Amino acid sequence: MSLRKHIRKIILESFIEENINIKNGEVFLEKPFDGVKKYKIGDNFVYVLFGDIDYYANKESILSIKGKSNTFTLNKQYYIEFLNELKKRFYSISELANSDLLVSIETSSSINDDIVKTIDKPYITNGIKKINKNFKMKDIEVGERNKLTNLFYKDFIHDNVSSICVIDDFLTTGSSFKNSFELIPNDVKKIGVCLFTLKS
Repeated sequence: MSLRKHIRKIILESFIEENINIKNGEVFLEKPFDGVKKYKIGDNFVYVLFGDIDYYANKESILSIKGKSNTFTLNKQYYIEFLNELKKRFYSISELANSDLLVSIETSSSINDDIVKTIDKPYITNGIKKINKNFKMKDIEVGERNKLTNLFYKDFIHDNVSSICVIDDFLTTGSSFKNSFELIPNDVKKIGVCLFTLKS
């Protein structure tokens, strides 16, 4: 391993330890969080509010955030603080704060509901639905995900809306956002937001 990679690994591990701690079977989402990151996906931008997280090192913690872990539970007090920080970061970004409508992508995660309840804006839960209900992005190799098309259909009306913010929980390759943005007409501004970028 090169020195640069070794240093990056140490930094990443310390970052993960600062942000996701496990004590007595509970997951604590702790400060300080990493900074907000901005990614361009096609012609649109997605904001990642809490930075990067290593999927394999934190798989059960990530599942606990999604409400899907059989090993750990999410500490509720820290989770409320996490959502409050989410709201603060969301409104600090003008493109997000000025969006007219929030629309979540249908996933197996209940975190989307918590996000939209925290942010005081009109929202549609699961407004972007899977065409194939059995489809799971995790079943597709990371390198193949950008080739995917026709994953979703739009199940909402957006009359008198000039800007839509698409919500997902985690960003890996951006395929879900890319496919979602393609469903929204060109005359509507599209922006995306999620919690973490998953790194493997």
